[in-house]
Amino acid sequence: MHKPLKPTKIAVVLPDFKPWGITPFFNGVKEHARHTNWTLTACPVNPQSDEVFPDNWAQLKSWRVDGVILLTNSAEKLEMFQRLRVPLVYIGESLVAGDATPRIAVNGKRVAEMAAEHLISLGLKNLA
Repeated sequence: MHKPLKPTKIAVVLPDFKPWGITPFFNGVKEHARHTNWTLTACPVNPQSDEVFPDNWAQLKSWRVDGVILLTNSAEKLEMFQRLRVPLVYIGESLVAGDATPRIAVNGKRVAEMAAEHLISLGLKNLA
């Protein structure tokens, strides 16, 4: 009989503002965690709450996380998390995370092209 693997504890660090699409993003991470051996520690626990989002490392360090998913527009916060030597994935478009940090972002230019192509295919000629 083998011993079950220890769950991987992942911190999901959300910003101190509520960007558009945060709830579907957070729900997607929770769904992935449900199908893997992840235990999530989220800051905040409820993305719909009005509480200040606790994203300081002192709190995360006490949780002894194995990795961090970070959504921020603050270069200072990104650099702080990069210095922690904990596996990190940066979610965002406005900052350049550097070669060492994996980054996930929407390709805004391609989204705009696809939207324009669709509207033009419907016969529209004046787009704003």
